Amino acid sequence: MIDNRLNILALRDVVIFPGVVSSLLVGRDLSVQAIEDANQNKQDVVLLLQKSSSQESITEDNLYDVGVVAKILQIIVLANNSIKILVEAKHRVKVSNITSKPFLNAEVEALQSEEVSKIQNDVYLKNTKDVFEKYIAISQNVSKGAQTILSSLKSASRYLDMVMEYLNLSLEEKQEYLETFSVLERSKKVIDKINKEIDWLEVENELRKSIKDDIEEDKASYVREKKLKALQKIIGPKAENDSDNIDDLEKRLQKLPIDKSVKSRLLGDFSKLKSMSPVSAEAMVIRSHLEWVVDIPW
Repeated sequence: MIDNRLNILALRDVVIFPGVVSSLLVGRDLSVQAIEDANQNKQDVVLLLQKSSSQESITEDNLYDVGVVAKILQIIVLANNSIKILVEAKHRVKVSNITSKPFLNAEVEALQSEEVSKIQNDVYLKNTKDVFEKYIAISQNVSKGAQTILSSLKSASRYLDMVMEYLNLSLEEKQEYLETFSVLERSKKVIDKINKEIDWLEVENELRKSIKDDIEEDKASYVREKKLKALQKIIGPKAENDSDNIDDLEKRLQKLPIDKSVKSRLLGDFSKLKSMSPVSAEAMVIRSHLEWVVDIPW
């Protein structure tokens, strides 16, 4: 049972769903007065989303007519005459006959979700839980405490409303969901959105892993390059004569009295050797092999 008329708190950038406890900053004078009056009279308030968040003044035509009734749990008065409130949203309502003096107030009609059988409730709940738990595992943005609360819920309607807090939706999409009273339709909307979020996160994670792998490879290449430069510095005196030694090795290969096909293969290895860093492991192996070949007493 709710009072026939309740004060209105207009919200600019958030849609609150039934069952959710939220902290809100209230700064506009009329909104502050509406909250203080409701609290003084021990009344609930109606939370309604503005259609245009940039509009400073609060008018009836800039408010959606479906919102939630909320209980004021706490009020903290701030230094700049604004207040911070803690509210618990109870259930959906539709407002009418809005008045604006001395602050926004409206007649309130409670809206109930459609009745579903136990079997329907269990099916909707299980299907939503299955996909949302997969989303939790990938996104890791749902606290353990919230997971515990969610896992304890037995009502599909309540679970769906709570899950909406964690989905990346526009204000218009959230308001559209709030105005959907069929549990089946809400379940379809939520599951569809969760699956899209999962697809997005999987692509994002794959991209992040690819970038990480590239960075690790760049680091490894940098380390190899530094090691190579250090090694070249150590063997510097030997490297100064390396060009002459390579030329001499080529001449000796050319003079070998061996089959043309074998010599062609050896010269191919020599060409490969010239294109490599002289201190690389593979270059050292090739060079050792070629020097062994030319030292054989043919």
